[in-house]
Amino acid sequence: VVRGAAEAVVDQLTPRDLVGVTNGTNGTVVFPLTTLSDKAKVKQQIESMILGDPPSYIPDLTAADAQLLNTTAAVKHIIMLGDGDATFGDYRSVIETIHSHRITVSTVAIGSDAGGPALMQAIAGWGHGRFYKSNSIQDVPQIFLKETQESLKPWIVEGVITPRLSSPAEVLPGERLDSFPALTGYVAPTARASSAVVLKRQPCAPFHDA
Repeated sequence: VVRGAAEAVVDQLTPRDLVGVTNGTNGTVVFPLTTLSDKAKVKQQIESMILGDPPSYIPDLTAADAQLLNTTAAVKHIIMLGDGDATFGDYRSVIETIHSHRITVSTVAIGSDAGGPALMQAIAGWGHGRFYKSNSIQDVPQIFLKETQESLKPWIVEGVITPRLSSPAEVLPGERLDSFPALTGYVAPTARASSAVVLKRQPCAPFHDA
């Protein structure tokens, strides 16, 4: 079921996303952070990985941080699944360092003992993410899917907007770019230094019934 949860998240991502997987054993990277061009290949690696029960989650968190650190992705997010009994190490310092790299961390506590949820909740707090607790491993896939959607929300802009031309760049030769239909939402991009921003949003005028 744990593997199924990870695979369900992969299904929600697009070829424009990056994905990486560790297996909870000494920071072992099962699938290095890579553009998701082949979902079947990622799932195959997830199916074949050996799951661990480590004394500390820090090696895996550090490995995930290292993978995400050098990417230019707009959203960098870690989802950590565990029972919360791996208490060895200075989590606060590690998680705050990860967050200083503009990476957020959410946690899912499953099968925890009395003290497990407290650690997992603290990690999510330091990582400016969300904490989930489940008493049934069958719930984990849906929790993972919900968390994936929540982590993308800040970049999903809803509302009626009209694109407007902001650059004379000839993106589509021969096509008029001075008039566009209204849109009901978009995914907010981040312009790179070398890019040309051709379109910008322009709020539509309010509609009044005559």
